[in-house]
Amino acid sequence: MAAARVLLVLALIAVGIGHVSAISCYSCSYVTGVTDTAVCQAPTSATSVSTGCTSCMKTYAKASGYETITRSCVSVCAEVSTSVGSTYCCSGDKCNSAKGISASLLTLGAAMLAFRLLRRE
Repeated sequence: MAAARVLLVLALIAVGIGHVSAISCYSCSYVTGVTDTAVCQAPTSATSVSTGCTSCMKTYAKASGYETITRSCVSVCAEVSTSVGSTYCCSGDKCNSAKGISASLLTLGAAMLAFRLLRRE
């Protein structure tokens, strides 16, 4: 039974890490009242794409009545959450779309499940 739990944890880690090959990411920025186009809020085929990175990043911030969204292609990314905004990281092609946040939540949920299973020993 312990071996099955170890395999489960390793599989969940592999899902969270993804592969380390070059990927493509949406690349745009949006600022309420400054940027006329909302194409960065929900990327479409018209949204610019950058390639050659290992992570996609999406940042969101809201302060003083302004909302900013930035999507980019980066080599290093760290997820951060503050009272005014958040940074999300992912490692799949165009994973920094509007639906990209759910992948981070799925990975978090899987890690929490693995932790609970390991604590039962």
